[in-house]
Amino acid sequence: MAAKVNRGEHRPGFAMTLVNRRDRILPMLLAVCALFPAAGLSQPLSDQQLFRDAVTAGKAANKSDQWYIFSEIAIAQAEHGYYTDAFETERLDNNSFDQRFVELVGIRAGNGDVLGAKSWLAAAPNRKTKDQATESIAVAHPDKGDDAGARETSGSLSDRSRVLQAISEHQVEARDLGGAIGTAKEMKGTWKDDLLFDIAQKLMERGEKDRAQEVARIISNRTMARGALQPSKASPTKVSRTPSDTCDAVSLRIEDSGKYAGAVAEIERANCECRSAGWACLEAGDPIRAKNSMAGCSSQADSISGLADLAKAFAKLENFQAALDSIQLADSQSRFYEGYIAPALRDIGREWRKRDRGVVVLNWARSRPDGYQRAMALLGVAESFQ
Repeated sequence: MAAKVNRGEHRPGFAMTLVNRRDRILPMLLAVCALFPAAGLSQPLSDQQLFRDAVTAGKAANKSDQWYIFSEIAIAQAEHGYYTDAFETERLDNNSFDQRFVELVGIRAGNGDVLGAKSWLAAAPNRKTKDQATESIAVAHPDKGDDAGARETSGSLSDRSRVLQAISEHQVEARDLGGAIGTAKEMKGTWKDDLLFDIAQKLMERGEKDRAQEVARIISNRTMARGALQPSKASPTKVSRTPSDTCDAVSLRIEDSGKYAGAVAEIERANCECRSAGWACLEAGDPIRAKNSMAGCSSQADSISGLADLAKAFAKLENFQAALDSIQLADSQSRFYEGYIAPALRDIGREWRKRDRGVVVLNWARSRPDGYQRAMALLGVAESFQ
């Protein structure tokens, strides 16, 4: 089964502009456009159609990859408001359908279509899933300022702890601490204590020590009650830690100083892990050495995952030639690591289409060599419409 990569992304430590060279792969893509003269261009492009094209591509992917492909597309469709399409896409693979059904219902409610989300409850495969979906609708109400709606929607639930927490958090944000205390009293166990602790801390921040003490007296955990009356400490911007080895010490020192120019040589002299050198090269503004460092990893998995992450970073920097080069290097090594490569294509497609609304990026996505890659590239292009 393909590995699902973390959606987090590398964020360069300082603003950096890289020259977006178009002298290798991009000209070839222009030539590819001639092979697709009317591919979806007779009508204005729409994200809905591109999502559907991504689904079609996903059907040609390996069965073991389809659960991830269809799940990601369905979530994106729901986020864009195409709820019927999202539901149909999710139905294409029944693995973990219950969990994804709840997520889709929550997205629809979060988008403001509460009645539409409720209309889906009848399609829940079992009572447990229906209750979870009902809860996901209820917790969306307070974000819209509708605490009464949250209570009404969750009326049938045997456990309303998450809903009450959402209501109380909204009340705290709205500075309705009296209402938040009342809501907290309805809760049970650690949910109640956690919320009361937060309220007491808010009162302490406002200098209302007497009221904070009143709230602390309601907290059942006495250690927590005492802690609630202590001044809150701002989280430090950096968490100090002891480096695990020489390379870790070098990386920490470079990160703290922000001086990447001399970092590459220092990391290479210390014979550090290839990905550390790759990221240092990227930060230092040397994309070629960054790619070469990642490609030189002794482990093929490390190399391909590093190149895929590097491609995402290049896409964010709008250096699409470097992004495509990184993917080409990764793709040439092995097709056994599609789980790293295909999601990177999604990022490239999304960022590229934001910059260039022409046909080149679309035909690049459609010309990917297999169903998984085509599906993810088209998904990224579709997401750029938002």
